[in-house]
Amino acid sequence: MQRKTEALPLRKIDYSETSQIIRFLTKDLGKISVIAKGSKRKDSNFSGTIDLFTVYEIVYIEKQPGNLDILTSANLQKSFQTLCEDITTFSAASYIIEFGDELVADGQRINGLYDLIINSLSDLGGKDIDSVIFNFEAKALRMLGYMPRVENCCICQEKIADSLSVVSFAARHGGILCSRCKGNDPTKIWTRRGALKYLGNFSNGGVATAISSTIKIDLRRVLNYYVCYLMEKEPRTMRFIDGRVKY
Repeated sequence: MQRKTEALPLRKIDYSETSQIIRFLTKDLGKISVIAKGSKRKDSNFSGTIDLFTVYEIVYIEKQPGNLDILTSANLQKSFQTLCEDITTFSAASYIIEFGDELVADGQRINGLYDLIINSLSDLGGKDIDSVIFNFEAKALRMLGYMPRVENCCICQEKIADSLSVVSFAARHGGILCSRCKGNDPTKIWTRRGALKYLGNFSNGGVATAISSTIKIDLRRVLNYYVCYLMEKEPRTMRFIDGRVKY
C-alpha cells in the first residue's frame, strides 16, 4: 500500500554503499522506519539528500510486518538548517530530535507530538532556548504518558504540603515521595519544590516569564535524571543541554 504524509527525519543509518535506513516522525502515521534505496547516489531518484532538521512530504510503500517500508519520494517542505549555524541552537535541536526518536516506538502515534517538535524547532530561532527546551520536555512527557506526579506522593498518594520547599523525587516511582515513603527508594534525588511547579506549569501550557538560575539548575537536574531513567541511558546530546546551566 502506498502512503503519503508530512514527516521529519529523526535518524539516518547507512544500510549499504548506496542506501540508507531513515527513521521519520510523521504528522499522522506515527514513527516509521523506511529504506531509501539509492539515496546516497548522486543520480538518485530523490531531490537532493535527505537531511535532518528538514520537513518533507514523503511517499512510501508499506510492506508486510517484518519488512522495511520503501521510500519512493521525499519533497522538501520546510528547512530548519539555519539552526545548524550556531552550536547552541544546533545542540538544542539535536536534543529535541533525539528525545523524540528514543521515547517513541516504531509505529506509535502520539497525538500532538509531531506539531510540538516542529513548533519547538521553530521557537529555537527566536526565544529563550532554556525555556523552549523545558517547555518541550514537559509537554512531550505529558503526551507520552510519562509526566511525573508533582503534587502527591507516588507511593501512598498523600498530598505533599505546599510549605515544603525541598522534596524527594524518584524516577522509578514517577514523581515525588512523602517523608514516610522516601526511604523506599535509594535512587531518589532532592529538589526544590519550585522547580517541579515550573515543570507542571510548562506541561499544562503555561509560559515562564523569568526562571531564576537556582530553579533552572534544579529543573535541569531533575529532567536529566528522569529522562535518563526513561531512556535507560544518557542521551548523546544531553551533555550539551546540561552545559547550558551553570552549576
